[in-house]
Amino acid sequence: MQHLRLVTSSAGLLLGCAILGVSLSAGNTMVQSAGTSFETSKKQFYLNEAVLPDHVVYPVLMAVDRVKLEMETPEERVYKQVEYAQRRFESTQGLLEKDMTALALTTVTKGEKYLINAAHGALELENGDAQRRFVYRTLVYYNSDLEKLKGQFPDADRPLIDQLQREMLSLQHQLEALVK
Repeated sequence: MQHLRLVTSSAGLLLGCAILGVSLSAGNTMVQSAGTSFETSKKQFYLNEAVLPDHVVYPVLMAVDRVKLEMETPEERVYKQVEYAQRRFESTQGLLEKDMTALALTTVTKGEKYLINAAHGALELENGDAQRRFVYRTLVYYNSDLEKLKGQFPDADRPLIDQLQREMLSLQHQLEALVK
C-alpha cells in the first residue's frame, strides 16, 4: 500500500513540475478583454520592482500562495484571502500604469473573487466575529478604491467589474447585519 502511495505521489509531483515548467517556459500569454481584441502580454523578467502578473516568476509565486492558502485553518484562510486580494489590487494598479488593461482586468477580477471567497468564509465561521468585521471593513475600502480605478478600463470591460461589485456589495450588507 505504501509503495502505491509513493508511486502516485511521485507521479503527481513530476506532473506538477512539468506543468510549472511549461507555464514558465511559455513566452507569451493571451489575455482577452471585452474592450479589445486579443492582447499579447509578453512575460518579462525585471529586478528591483514589485513582481506583477507580467513577470516570468509570477506563476511560481501564485502556486506557492495557493499551497499556503490550502494549509491554513478556516479562520486564517479568511485573512490570507484578503491579503491576496489586496496584493492583486496593487498589481492591477501597476499593470494599469504599464497600460496593460487586459491583464489588469484579469488581475482585478481575481482579487475581487478572493474577497468574495473571504466574505463567504467569514460568514460560515461559527465564532468569526473578528473575521466578519475585518472582511466588512475591507469590502467597504476595496469597493471605494475599485470605483476610482474602474474609469481606467474600457467601457466594454466595466460590466464585469460592476457584476462583481454587486456581489461584493451584497456580501457587505450581509456582513454589516452581523457585525453591528
